[in-house]
Amino acid sequence: MNRTILFYISGHGFGHATRMCAVLSELNTRYPDAALYIRTNAPRWIFDDALGNAFHFHALHIDTGTHQHDFIHLDKKQSLLNYENLIAERRVFLLNELDFIRKHAITLIVGDIPPAAFYIAHKAGIKSIGISNFSWDWIFAPYCQEYPQFSHIIDDMRRGYGYADLLLRLPFHGDFSAFPNVRDIPLIARPALSSPDTTRKKLRVNQEKRPIILCSFGGFAIKNFDFLEMTKKNTDFFFIGFHTQYQRGNNYLLLPYRSELNHPDLVNAADSVVAKLGYGTVSECIATHTPILYISRDDFVEYPVLEHAVKTYIPSRLIDKNIFFSGQWNTDLHNLLENSKTSGDFPRCASDGASKAAEILYSF
Repeated sequence: MNRTILFYISGHGFGHATRMCAVLSELNTRYPDAALYIRTNAPRWIFDDALGNAFHFHALHIDTGTHQHDFIHLDKKQSLLNYENLIAERRVFLLNELDFIRKHAITLIVGDIPPAAFYIAHKAGIKSIGISNFSWDWIFAPYCQEYPQFSHIIDDMRRGYGYADLLLRLPFHGDFSAFPNVRDIPLIARPALSSPDTTRKKLRVNQEKRPIILCSFGGFAIKNFDFLEMTKKNTDFFFIGFHTQYQRGNNYLLLPYRSELNHPDLVNAADSVVAKLGYGTVSECIATHTPILYISRDDFVEYPVLEHAVKTYIPSRLIDKNIFFSGQWNTDLHNLLENSKTSGDFPRCASDGASKAAEILYSF
């Protein structure tokens, strides 16, 4: 039997795309006879860099996620309006998707985690599997308490999820009651491919004596914050961040968002990560056992779940928002790194979820 698997992937942030890259990579390595298709509103370069030419890519506005002002602040009402508009768009692109599925003889649909993926699979009459640690109905439900006129959106999401044949539930998860069949799998985390020493040599920071701090915010902007000014206030550390172009200074290095270096390698090479708590960053920190200094996230129900995860598995510290935006990070970073030396052993978290998922998808 030919296996032709179509992935519908949310473009909200980088986390959905990067973890599905790990699954797609496992499928391609272990089951090269499987034809892999991707339809997403995430940037193509994420998949190109991770998978080479082992897939067929098509841009599609398949999901909206939350409407972000920046990496921690969101607009709840606009998030609801965006999804309402997507419902109208779905009625248009659904027919195109059915034609695409017939033309390419798709045998399985995988969603992370657009409700539309499961509407499409249901209409096409083929099996579908979700993979995620949260579903959008869980994320959006609190917003509808403030804006009850949008409660039909939650109904629409749950109806779509109800069509899924199986949900592969990742650790640190929310409510998945909308899915009729749930199976737990381990953490999906992209592996570090290089040793810390090798990565530091590539970055030309291997002679750096100061602790190396990776600043990573999932591709979202940081408003009202000057990164270079922050580095001047924290000269005890060497910072690596991301920008539109390469820049190097006395105690910082800014890499293009599309870097030749694998993000988990950067996490693995850092003494600590400064970040918002998103699943991609959290999973990579836990897999490499890298300490994390994190800032709280407004109006995002996933935040306390991920905070519990980092407190359980790695050295971690919450930085006050006012201190974060002031750029005075020295004390918090010193305390985090000092505590990481004396905090004892943390439990290990299995991170072979990508291989487990690949096995299930191929044999489903």
